[in-house]
Amino acid sequence: FLTDGYTALPIGSCMNYDGLVVSPDGYISEELERKIIKEVVYPLIDDIASKTTAYCGILGVDLIVDGEHYNVTEFQPFFRQTHLQSILPLLKSDLNDLFLSAASGSLSDEYSYIKFNDYTAVSKICPEKDVEILSDEDNLTLSKTNFGNIILTQRARTLSRAKENLEQNIIEKNGDDNV
Repeated sequence: FLTDGYTALPIGSCMNYDGLVVSPDGYISEELERKIIKEVVYPLIDDIASKTTAYCGILGVDLIVDGEHYNVTEFQPFFRQTHLQSILPLLKSDLNDLFLSAASGSLSDEYSYIKFNDYTAVSKICPEKDVEILSDEDNLTLSKTNFGNIILTQRARTLSRAKENLEQNIIEKNGDDNV
């Protein structure tokens, strides 16, 4: 979620799936998302504001989801890099403008929702020395971490297509061409 300390908007969701990070999280319905905002996010930002200065920025909420029920496992004031890599390719709203609105306290004045495209993104983290990239297509992105790893993210219209394309575009150098 992105918050200006007064309101919050979903800035994407993702889940860990079969060694990959997938966005959006198909288990979080719009109804469940509204429930989480009402029951978790708003009470938390209200509590923070009542004890100190209002918090603005990223409010990561890690959940275990079972149908329309959830359990919060932790909060984070940041994105994990693999999660960010899965969410950013799907964002249509300008990230810089979103953060400026949050920092100025005008998020709800300027945005009623954050726009996303209709794609699914799949990310995989790999040791850089152990992988060869076969394609440089637009829907495949690569970023390096500080620990000698790379994060490969494939964007497609469906989860199965994104995963299949990711598998076709990289070969692990240990001889196993399965992602």
